[in-house]
Amino acid sequence: MLEVGKVKLLRELARKEEVDSSYMSRIVNLTTLAPEIGITGTLSLQGALAPPPDCRQTCAESLSLRCAAMRRPTKVREYDAEGITVTYDVKRCIHAEECVRGLGRVFDPSRRVWVDPTQANADEIAAVIRRCPTGALHFHRKDGGSAEPTPVQNEVRITRDGPLYLRGDLEIHTPTGVMKDTRASLCRCGASRNKPFCDKSHVSIAFPDTGAINAQTSAAELGAGALRVLPQKDGPCLIEGPLTLISGDGATTMYCGPKAWFCRCGHSGNKPFCDGSHAKVGFRDG
Repeated sequence: MLEVGKVKLLRELARKEEVDSSYMSRIVNLTTLAPEIGITGTLSLQGALAPPPDCRQTCAESLSLRCAAMRRPTKVREYDAEGITVTYDVKRCIHAEECVRGLGRVFDPSRRVWVDPTQANADEIAAVIRRCPTGALHFHRKDGGSAEPTPVQNEVRITRDGPLYLRGDLEIHTPTGVMKDTRASLCRCGASRNKPFCDKSHVSIAFPDTGAINAQTSAAELGAGALRVLPQKDGPCLIEGPLTLISGDGATTMYCGPKAWFCRCGHSGNKPFCDGSHAKVGFRDG
């Protein structure tokens, strides 16, 4: 087993390199890594230890390879059955558990391979996946069944103490490109490490917000159309297009468009809208 100090250093390195924590228990027990831990820590933690000079190149290459292998997955995982393929984006899942509650025999977190689409028919699976509010789960029908329809009306639901849930014809601009989707959860606490998406950091920082809509704000009812999600650098999220905004308790709705500026820093006094607080608190995307 690794020494306590080396385990602590490895965990710190993993945090900095955004290594998926689910891999950590495997890594700390691999004693073959022990000779490299101190050197790897030196390269990433700015000189905490001092490896021999002739080891630096080898260890730099080792660090690069290990981080590439261990970094929290960005690719989408696939689970196949005869009539349907289920896809799962790990980074966008915040464990809302609509899938678990809706079809537990297919979506079972206690299993090593937690998605097993052979346990239900394609129609049942597709219906439950459409309930996933984050867009982490999607499906592809191979049996001629219907694909997920794009909602005619765009909807933004405020969750109490949590993210914005978007549903509609979405065009989301991210640091890595533009993605089309029908469902997404956007961070509004300011703490997510996967911005603009929520990563459930609102729980760890105890983000407080009732999800109420300011009744003083009003707009005319608008029709259908695509919704462009445009996070501003170190600022709010600009959403262009017609949308229905729904309060956290579902009791209040209002129509927004053609543009609405939503708070991303978590400090606005007019949530869910921006009031310029990001500039005062020094909000940063990174």
